[in-house]
Amino acid sequence: MLFLKHRTTQSSPPPATSFEAHKTSDDLPNSVIFNYSISGLPTGHVMIQQSWDSTRQEDVSANRNKHASIYYYPGYFVAKLIVNGKIQKETAVFIQTKGWKAMIRRKPMPAYLSSGETRTGRGLGIDAVTILKKTGTSVLNGTWTEFANVRPFGDTKGDNFRLETTLANTSTAEESICRNVKITVLGKGGAIIVPLSVKGCEANLEMLTGDQLISGREEDLSALGCNFPDFQDVTVQVSGSRLHVLINGKLAVDSTVSYTIGEIVGLRYAIEGIGTIKHVTLYSGKKAVYNENFIKD
Repeated sequence: MLFLKHRTTQSSPPPATSFEAHKTSDDLPNSVIFNYSISGLPTGHVMIQQSWDSTRQEDVSANRNKHASIYYYPGYFVAKLIVNGKIQKETAVFIQTKGWKAMIRRKPMPAYLSSGETRTGRGLGIDAVTILKKTGTSVLNGTWTEFANVRPFGDTKGDNFRLETTLANTSTAEESICRNVKITVLGKGGAIIVPLSVKGCEANLEMLTGDQLISGREEDLSALGCNFPDFQDVTVQVSGSRLHVLINGKLAVDSTVSYTIGEIVGLRYAIEGIGTIKHVTLYSGKKAVYNENFIKD
């Protein structure tokens, strides 16, 4: 018998792609240095995308290995190295705040607010005088002020938390027609966003429950309509696979959550126009991990 010895051929190693991020500051704004390598990949169109937002893409050189981007907003971002339209690598970019950071969202960059401009003793918020000074207008439709506290909150998980808060959009109808508010619980794997508005504007609301976007034009979100400018007591709770939102003790949302946002790393309030937050309490299970009352005695 003739035995033939089969010669095995060794497969080529995978392309040596790498992608890492390093912050240059612990404050805002924050430049992030990306170190990347695409050796072994076919030369082509290379981009770095700052986050999930596909509009935040920057072309980079295939022949270099460093690129810097500026982050003006806090958050937990997953940056992407994209070659010829395909995501090759991802890396986390965690831009934290030192306590609450307030800013008016605008392009190309936000207007930051000092603590003296937002902590008046009546709560955490912004008044008509400050917003007029910063924006030059008293018509505030589409003008959003954000209040963000981005950092780890112990080991609080997105499938077992409760957020209790009291807030109001105190704009007049002439300043902001719908007087929208968005409450965001930010996780490493996504976010839960609960929108509120005055009664009559609920059709424009969009609620995010991790990976599911619920539109007020397709579902009944009328229970999220509020009697602004009165203060509203709002509870956002996820237990297991259920999301409950209560407004002034009344159940407004009872929804299935099929996707966990992971470890909670931030709270964010967005107010269209003028508004105030009185207090915030975050629970991990039954234990309060953060509690702050913004009203001075």
